[in-house]
Amino acid sequence: MRHAILILAHDDMASLKKLIAYFCTNCDIYIHIDKKTKCNKDEINELYKMNGVRYVSQKFKINWGSYNMLLAEIHLLNIAYAEHRATYYHLFSGHDYPLRPLQYFLEFFSHNNGMNYIYCRLADSKLIHDRLLQYHPYSLFNAKDKKRGIYIYKIVNLQRKYNIFRSMKNFPRIIAIGSQWFSITEDAVAKIVNPSKNNKNFLKRLKSTFAPEELYINTLVVNNIKNKYICCDNLRYIRWKFKNGNCPSILDLSLLKYCISSKALFARKFDISYSAELKKFIDTNILNNSFQNIDSKNYYRYFNKFFNYDSCIAQTIKKLVEVLELKDILYVECGNCLYLDSFVGLKLPIQGISSNKISDNYASAYNLLDYYQNIDITTEIEADETFNLILLINSSVYSNLYKSKMALQNICKLTNKYILIIEEKDNLEKINELTFFVDAIISCGFKLNSLSKTIFAESTKSKIYSYFLER
Repeated sequence: MRHAILILAHDDMASLKKLIAYFCTNCDIYIHIDKKTKCNKDEINELYKMNGVRYVSQKFKINWGSYNMLLAEIHLLNIAYAEHRATYYHLFSGHDYPLRPLQYFLEFFSHNNGMNYIYCRLADSKLIHDRLLQYHPYSLFNAKDKKRGIYIYKIVNLQRKYNIFRSMKNFPRIIAIGSQWFSITEDAVAKIVNPSKNNKNFLKRLKSTFAPEELYINTLVVNNIKNKYICCDNLRYIRWKFKNGNCPSILDLSLLKYCISSKALFARKFDISYSAELKKFIDTNILNNSFQNIDSKNYYRYFNKFFNYDSCIAQTIKKLVEVLELKDILYVECGNCLYLDSFVGLKLPIQGISSNKISDNYASAYNLLDYYQNIDITTEIEADETFNLILLINSSVYSNLYKSKMALQNICKLTNKYILIIEEKDNLEKINELTFFVDAIISCGFKLNSLSKTIFAESTKSKIYSYFLER
């Protein structure tokens, strides 16, 4: 399976090159650089020398929200589709960055072949009024320039004042809007680049509308692809809040946990000023050397397990701690520290330990070092203190503690009251190991608490194995 990578760039050539370098296997890369960006022939030739780059263009001058943004997308789709090399077509901006290794990206689409990932929703009357009924001259004026951008709003408001409305004649039956970024199949692209009269009329009608790139492709996909092959998720983490001078947010290291817990494959927006530390963390702990020893057959499954997080589990544990008035908790093998970070945010009296060095890096990035230690539960531990609750969540992902007699002994002597074990069913390869471990705890003087079957809601219970034991 090959992938066509379409990139819209307008600045920061260094970041563009880094994004290109990521797609080094089974990918063909097609790039459009804003015509307003000054690029000499040497810079363009450098891009062509990079692995996978098949096309670089500066055909269109692009203003934010303008028609030319859509034309540049369609141009890249036409170029890539004409070669008939790809099964999937992905649109990125030069400010995107991966959150998973390339091997995971490739395996994700192999596992989900045929699905189209594009965020879209049906357009309502307000959207039609705001975007489609007047002429919006974003191609003439740069809306990001405050002095010139004001003319756009004046022209639109004049039309509304004098009841000047555009025809809705050439629109498809269903109008959809959403994010312009997507990962779609060759079949979907065939519907988009089809030079039919309807497509041409629809495209022409979108001239002088606001942000038509958020309408055209989304609408054609919804009208031409069966719903069961559309996933309303573009697999990009985008934070729609104002931060670091922009909305959507310019991402920095403080937003790492949101990037990771989103389960997205990519995130945006990154820039030189604010995102360097976040990129460095992603490079070091996710993209590069952290997972080299994983069996290639289990790579996709391992990553899904490692980054699992369920807020319902975190909230349920909070309620349990409050009801039982627990004073101290030890969270064993806290992995990527997403749960630990959540528990600290919920103000639970908790300490986390892990034998996994990767956990050290996540704890540091989340500012959790006051709540975390690198301790191997499978080696002998002196019990200077005991805890009301020993908590294990998806511990099979991060260690082999269910096979360790020493881990069993440590857990039993470190608690003075309760043990709670939670394993998501998708994570656990061998249920026998878990049940044997629970039986061994019971043989050490513990029993299943009556709350075991009622702690979690039915929707959560269907996805997990849980054991609540008390001394």
